[in-house]
Amino acid sequence: MPLTTLFLAPTLFAAVLGCSGDSAKSVSPQAHRLEVEKWSRQRLERLKKEDGWLTLVGLAWLPEGLSTFGPHPSNDIVVPIESSLLSLGRFERTGEVVLLHALAGAALETDGATVRSIELRSDEGGDPTVVRSGSVSFHLITRGERIGVRMRDSENQTRRDFVSIERYPTQIEWRFDARFEPAAEGTTMPVPNIIGEVFEEVSPGSVVFRHQASTHRLRTLEGSSGNLFLVFGDATNGKETYGSGRFLYTSPPDDDGNVVVDFNRSYNPPCVFTPWATCPLPPRGNDLPFAVRAGELSYALEAAH
Repeated sequence: MPLTTLFLAPTLFAAVLGCSGDSAKSVSPQAHRLEVEKWSRQRLERLKKEDGWLTLVGLAWLPEGLSTFGPHPSNDIVVPIESSLLSLGRFERTGEVVLLHALAGAALETDGATVRSIELRSDEGGDPTVVRSGSVSFHLITRGERIGVRMRDSENQTRRDFVSIERYPTQIEWRFDARFEPAAEGTTMPVPNIIGEVFEEVSPGSVVFRHQASTHRLRTLEGSSGNLFLVFGDATNGKETYGSGRFLYTSPPDDDGNVVVDFNRSYNPPCVFTPWATCPLPPRGNDLPFAVRAGELSYALEAAH
């Protein structure tokens, strides 16, 4: 399953790319600034939605067999749902199949219907079964052979307190005319994630650009609508920006392989907001040897609270 499906909203970024497909030199600084500001506004609006990354409150991995769940610490999986019951039911995992068995009075719903016993779909197919109770919801995620229960709360303090993310000043100098070098069909590359796993992901090729009289190359992952997705690191990580790198969409390459890489659109992975995300890290070779002072700065939860 593409990383863009797991971690991002590709259609949002595709919708606001605007003139990103034009040559970097053909866009005025003012038009570029307005374009980036529009992108940033829509990025923040999506973060603040009821199912955005700011609502994550838990993640628990399911073992084979039975696991109790509910609000009391005696459960195998603690779900922060307000209830007079100590336990709300059981998960039953057999390989890739997970059943949920709810206790009477658990007051769990999915698609408006009360849950009794149900087989849960994970996010692997892009449409997980979401179980709700009040402001809290949970669904299954699949990461390799691991299946987890991801929990959200639309009343989470991180979401309630969130206002914005600081960014570097928009500078058209960080918008590059690059060249796309396609890889052979089916080429993959190992992509590590923050929980210590490594997955082979399809890599369409690399983008190549020049900065400070040197040529630099970043390997890409599949985006949507022809866009390319980058997970990259640079010399600001851990100081001014998130320590484990940032994300970036490029424009779709044109018929001649030209592509615009605009670092002003670099943004934080979900892991900057929550310990309950499973973000990819920059693949080997995608750490730039210079400081990219463009795009989003890091976000400190303790400062926000």
